[in-house]
Amino acid sequence: MAPETLAHLCADIGPELLDVLLAPSGLDVAVGEVAVHDPLDAPAAGLGTGDLLLAVGVADGGADAPELVRVAAAAGAVGVVLKRRPGAVPKLLAAAHEAGIAVLTTHPDVPWGELYGLLRASLAAHPSGDLPPMRGPVMGDLAALADATAAVAGGHVLIEDLHGRVLAFSSACDDVDAARSTTILRRRVPDEWMRTLHRSGVLETLRRAHDVVSLDMFGAPRRAITIRADEALLGVIWLVPPEGGAEGAADGAMRDAARIAALHLKRQRVLDDVDRRVRGSMLRMLLRGDRLPGPMLDRLGLPADGSLAVVVVAGRPPIGSAATLERLVDLVLEHLRAYRWEVAAAVLEGRVYALVTLGEGRDRAGLARTVADCVARARLALAEDLCGGIAPETRAPDEIASARRRADQCVDLSAGDADVVRFEQVHARALLDDTDTFLAGAPIAISPELHALVEKDRDGDTAYVATLRAYLDAHGDMGRAAELVHIHVNTMRYRMRRIVEWTAADLEDADVRLSLALQLRVLR
Repeated sequence: MAPETLAHLCADIGPELLDVLLAPSGLDVAVGEVAVHDPLDAPAAGLGTGDLLLAVGVADGGADAPELVRVAAAAGAVGVVLKRRPGAVPKLLAAAHEAGIAVLTTHPDVPWGELYGLLRASLAAHPSGDLPPMRGPVMGDLAALADATAAVAGGHVLIEDLHGRVLAFSSACDDVDAARSTTILRRRVPDEWMRTLHRSGVLETLRRAHDVVSLDMFGAPRRAITIRADEALLGVIWLVPPEGGAEGAADGAMRDAARIAALHLKRQRVLDDVDRRVRGSMLRMLLRGDRLPGPMLDRLGLPADGSLAVVVVAGRPPIGSAATLERLVDLVLEHLRAYRWEVAAAVLEGRVYALVTLGEGRDRAGLARTVADCVARARLALAEDLCGGIAPETRAPDEIASARRRADQCVDLSAGDADVVRFEQVHARALLDDTDTFLAGAPIAISPELHALVEKDRDGDTAYVATLRAYLDAHGDMGRAAELVHIHVNTMRYRMRRIVEWTAADLEDADVRLSLALQLRVLR
């Protein structure tokens, strides 16, 4: 197989994360490895022929960028990736053109670590091998393989994954038995037949077999071979042979098909992983508010000008296993897509977030029902105590990060007895939570008079602050306030007279009472 090229990398990663500024030698140049420039080391340290250099700490408009490009080209690198900055870069382009090296850019808010991981995963998706590059869907390639195998072996060929889903089948349709035709029409093995395969031990036989096995099933003889890659079981190839067919030729064709199918499926897994990581990175940047452009939503398959809702699914206590979180992402995506919601999902800071389109006839109430069902099923599948939150809908990409905070507040501020909480159910607590956050960073959050009251309590071992809080909580009812702090009502009246005297607070003024209540929240 041809090695990975700059063209393949750009196609895999996408122009939002990897764009070409200049490519004097074209993009059909082989890439060996991804190297990282350390500003503290010599520019060419550790750089080899065919490397793609990530210029960490160097902007495309910086004075040191042209020199780094010249040094990288002299070391044999095929390209340099820089952070995209506003402004002209004529010196950089001139240096790259003269040196014959490609210059690529990435968005300033893309973390270098994530870009490095994406590039390495893309390189792994194009290892050396015996097959030509396959850039299209694996279904088409496997269909051609099924036809070619059927032509050599005779009979009919069916390729399935481990869950009985049909990946491909040979196109000849003469003398098709009922089992094969039903499986093809449903695009998967019927559940009742899967149970039969389990009970009869056929699936266990296939799992243990490393060569072609002969079986008599559903009223007809069949031959099967498992598809394996590095001992990992990926699927099964079935053959319904013609009567009188040569078993030797059929078995040889099936062995060849199993090896080729393993390469196809393994490649597809890596390509799927690259796509998953790209989509996950883009969604995380949107959720963090990294100011990425609207086209990110298009790449995620979501409308840039429609209504969106942020959904969070979290563990109580938080889920600590990265593998469990990734499995939860899969469950959320599968469940919401099964109900035809347009959705993208990713893990961020120990929680799973989903960005969901609210189209015509699809409102947050319906989304809440779907998410509640998803949480209940995921709780059983993962043996984790889960809960969910749904933020108010938003129409602008730059509001997604704010919507994420609202979704988090649904989980963090709820009473804890509901599977899924919508933001309107915690709006009052969320407003106070935002107020607390603001006041905690305000230098004038506590008045000098209230500070003085705190000092009196500290110096005299009194409870004037608690008394004022009880008075406000009881809405000025002296009897009720006295009960809250366990004192006599006359003592309560005396303390309040002293508080008013010291603070000069007009407790008849609603604004003053609100201000004192907010300050006391900060003190708490």
